[in-house]
Amino acid sequence: MNGLVHEAVSSSNFFAAEDVNFTTFTRLYGLAQCTPDIVSSECRICLAACVSEIRKCCNEKEGGRVCRPSCNIRIVGFI
Repeated sequence: MNGLVHEAVSSSNFFAAEDVNFTTFTRLYGLAQCTPDIVSSECRICLAACVSEIRKCCNEKEGGRVCRPSCNIRIVGFI
């Protein structure tokens, strides 16, 4: 997720999506996005808070989403 956050903060539209092989049988899809009304440093702080929150609430789930007023992240796993 940290790489996805960095990619979103560095992009001109504050958006990044990526998929990776998590295990031999599981593929993870991730999305990180900020609203265009904030600056990149605020986007980074917002997305970092989302990543911290998703680790607490959704660690044992196949996916999860954390939404804040200025940013959101989503992770989904498929077999």
